[in-house]
Amino acid sequence: MAVLQELVNFPKEKVELEGFSATRKLIVDWTDRQTVMDDLIGRGVGVLGEIYPYRITSGARVISVTSEPLPGSATKGSGEVAVYEKALLTVNYSTPRGGNRGERAGGGGSIISESIEPWVENTVVDHRGLAWENPSGGISIPLNPGEAPSKLETGYDYVFTRHRLTSIPSAPSNLIGTSNESPIFTVFSGINFPTQTLLMLPFTVQHTVAAGSNSSVWTITYRFRFKPNGWNVWWHKKFQAYAKILIPDEPNPRQYFQYPPADFTGI
Repeated sequence: MAVLQELVNFPKEKVELEGFSATRKLIVDWTDRQTVMDDLIGRGVGVLGEIYPYRITSGARVISVTSEPLPGSATKGSGEVAVYEKALLTVNYSTPRGGNRGERAGGGGSIISESIEPWVENTVVDHRGLAWENPSGGISIPLNPGEAPSKLETGYDYVFTRHRLTSIPSAPSNLIGTSNESPIFTVFSGINFPTQTLLMLPFTVQHTVAAGSNSSVWTITYRFRFKPNGWNVWWHKKFQAYAKILIPDEPNPRQYFQYPPADFTGI
């Protein structure tokens, strides 16, 4: 594994109205430079550049990497091909700017896109503990089950789409109905979804074949429903707070997970 060293007085960061950008200078062995450059920029369909490690929530990713011999680095070998001891990599990071937010920064076609999509659901309020006002001023009249008012619940889904895939991952089918076991950072918008606040819903798959060609690509769209208080806690009327439900195994009770936490990193 290549060893990277940050050059003194770096990184350098810049905030503008259009977004955030940063530059790092990394010292690496000359023979490792190409591998490190490929890893930083991201290679292959569906692979994005490294996210900026000093400010992960910015959503800034690598848009370019250049290499040059480290000044003062000893030269090895002879002949037409120079071989140096160390290389100096200039790594530029940026948030997406203008155009299609689903495009890799710096061009190269749409690989990943994401969106936040609202939803509205009509629910019925629990009738217990509610009563009709008595117009005559007498004792209030408890609500019957069919008399409880309805309420509009609102929220949003985080929608994540991978384009131009050459095959469909097998793992996602097992993740439907699970929640995120670790925090999720969105690719572009920098939103942080805490543990167990995203529920994976069924995904959609599209297969496209170019006319007159044997080449084809896949598009897979994942949908995650966001619940700010978490998917494995429930409102407790007496406590007036969200609480966990336990399975009372003796001597060590364990939490009941209606939506088991799972690893979403392979999506």
